Amino acid sequence: MSTRAALAATRESFRKLGRGQVHLKYHRQLPVALVQLDNPAKHNALSGRMMAELADCVDQLDQHQDKLAAVILTGTGSSFCTGFDLDVASEHVFDPASGRAMATLMHDSLTRLRELPLVSFAAVEGYAIGGGAELTTTTDFRIVTHSTQIRFVQLRMGAAPGWGGGYRLTRLLGPTKSLQLFLSCKKLDGDAAVRWGLAQSACPAGHALHAALDTITSYLGVPLPTDHQPTSSDRVPARPPVSLAHGSRTSSGAAELGTSTALSVEDEAGDAARGVWGQFVAMTEPVGLEAYDGHSLKSVRAIKAAVVAGDRAVREKALEVEREAFVTCWGSEENLKALERAAATAAGKKRK
Repeated sequence: MSTRAALAATRESFRKLGRGQVHLKYHRQLPVALVQLDNPAKHNALSGRMMAELADCVDQLDQHQDKLAAVILTGTGSSFCTGFDLDVASEHVFDPASGRAMATLMHDSLTRLRELPLVSFAAVEGYAIGGGAELTTTTDFRIVTHSTQIRFVQLRMGAAPGWGGGYRLTRLLGPTKSLQLFLSCKKLDGDAAVRWGLAQSACPAGHALHAALDTITSYLGVPLPTDHQPTSSDRVPARPPVSLAHGSRTSSGAAELGTSTALSVEDEAGDAARGVWGQFVAMTEPVGLEAYDGHSLKSVRAIKAAVVAGDRAVREKALEVEREAFVTCWGSEENLKALERAAATAAGKKRK
């Protein structure tokens, strides 16, 4: 069986595993796509079904790349992604062979996403843990919130990076910092992620998508659309609380000028942030090009293609080594015990 045929077979077999969805949406007025992980009950942990749908989304982005300039990867609700769905792992993907299949599928999907000639952003709200932390390294840029928690916990799970995060994190931070994060399982909040060089900027909770789109529009030379008001159907993170202490700062960073003024500033910023979600809709193909009047999309795509071209020479071999290293751990006694402990902990939290 050829490599592509094997990947297709893995995708279809994984499509039957677990719940959750991955949505592909397009901006109403801009050449920008949104890939939204949607499994909020599990903090957007990826099931097998979601891995298959993520691969589907990359296929669609590739098909419509000539009508796009950028893509944003984000999660539903208050989390980005907490890695692999533990129920799927413990019931279906618990030995080296299935672990290899998963790693191969995810390497393929995330590499293809990364190498699309589209500028890519991760809008990271809340938790990005384990494989979720690896996902953040897929994109060109990372916008986090001050309360974001990024943590590579593979060592505690008796595993190793299996979604390409070892290679990509090292390209971002270098080997020393990458080893520090993997071996210490250190928790980085948003501001720490910026200091480490992992993220480009941090914003208030609930504002990551807005901040990412704002940055994209500045690169494209167009204003950020503000014509959509949030509706009850817009699935967005809750607005962060407003600090009312005298002399403090609001969660948007504005100096307190009095309670009513602070609330007004915060409400306006929060409404704008939530309204951005409604600017993306599920469609069969992009429509934002019709009203677009910014920089040349051909130039944007050419610049991105040039930047990633130099990475291809070493990427394939590096991911092969990482995949084989992952397989030596996945399904091992230590890994299975860690999965059991994690599942027991999750079950205990549900009962409470």
